[in-house]
Formats: sequence, structure tokens, C-alpha cells
Amino acid sequence: MKKYIFYLATVLFLCMSIYFGGAVFFKFFFNSFVIETPDLSGLSFEQADSALKKADLVLKKAGEDFSQLTAGKVYSQMPEPGSKIKKGRTIRVWVSKGRKQVVVPNFSGMDLFNAKVLAERQGLIIKHISYTKKDVAYNKVITTDPAPGTVLYNTNIVSFLVSLPEDGDLIIMPELLGVDLWEARKTLSNYRLILGEIEYIDDVDLESNIVIDASVQSGERIKPGTVINLTISR
Repeated sequence: MKKYIFYLATVLFLCMSIYFGGAVFFKFFFNSFVIETPDLSGLSFEQADSALKKADLVLKKAGEDFSQLTAGKVYSQMPEPGSKIKKGRTIRVWVSKGRKQVVVPNFSGMDLFNAKVLAERQGLIIKHISYTKKDVAYNKVITTDPAPGTVLYNTNIVSFLVSLPEDGDLIIMPELLGVDLWEARKTLSNYRLILGEIEYIDDVDLESNIVIDASVQSGERIKPGTVINLTISR
């Protein structure tokens, strides 16, 4: 009986040794290949590359974009800082192009249509168009907000103040239904009317850019400078 107990204790001791010894080995082996992702924010690409080489990691530039950081600095990375990763893994980074800036052009005196074209070319978005009577030709940009020459950082929003004609004789609203958008623009301009908002609606029976509806019915007597909204086929 004592001999049996001795053998049992010996086997149990060997099993525990193997188990705990294997667990310690596994933990040591696993941890020797796992590290935390370093924080590369604010480093130049060269500095980030040097830091990752020391950690046995590989750097790859994933792209560039505008940010609040100086041009050439890392502003984002994947995996994120502090992530548990294996050595040898590739870390992708995005490098800053600096703060995005747009200088507001001088739109004053420009026809609204031409001003819209220029704004689009400059990457500006027109947030709001206000109208007021002014002793200048109608449909001309009087001023902008922000003012011309303003440097916009990380935004591209601008608003227009546009002239309306002085009161005059009433005019008859022209027929616009069925004409294309370009022709409608010319007609409104010739009648001293202002093109307002454009709504696009899918219509399989019509070609694209055809006027489907207008906010004022043709034949109505209206003031020069009235804003006309159009519905266009897409």
C-alpha cells in the first residue's frame, strides 16, 4: 500500500512539473514575440521608421491628408497605439499635409453664376445666398462672408450677398418647362430673374437636365429679381 502511494505521488509530481513547466515556457515564448504598438503621433516619417525598426516592426505610409499637425508629421496609425501585436508586423501610418487652407477670392461685382463656378473651382461650398436691393446691376455679388482675402483653415464655407434690381415694371414669367437647364439659365437672366434652388428628380421618360417644374407658373406677372426655383430631371 505504501509502495502504491509512493508511485502515485511520484506520477502526480511529474505531471505537475510538466504542466507548470510548460505553462511557464509557453508564457515566456509567447511574450517574447508580443509587444505594444508605440505611439507615432507627431513624429516625422523617418523618426517613426527608426522607432519601429528598434521594435522589430515595419512601417508603411498609407496616405496623406490635411490635419492640425505640421506637414510631414504622422497624424494617424493602424493598429492604434497600445495594441498588442506580434513582432515583425506592418504598421500603417497617415502623414499630415499641414492645415488645409483656402483664400477667399474677391467675388465682388461678379455675376452670381460665374461666382458659383469660381467658388467650385476653388473648392468652396456656398452655404447661403442673401439678396438685397443695391444700386448696381442685378444678380451681382456685393460681398461675401468671410470677406475676400480671408484664409480659411479646415473649412471651405462661404456665403454671398447678391444684388436685386430696383422696383420696376412687372414682367411676365417665361415658359421654362421642357427646356434644358442651360437654356433656362439664359432665359431667366434675359428676363432679369434669379435662379434659386435646383432640385433633381429621377425621370426615365426625359433626358437629364430638363426643367420639369418651376416655383412660378409661366404667364404670371412678377417683379424683376424674383428668385425662381427649378425642378430638373436627372
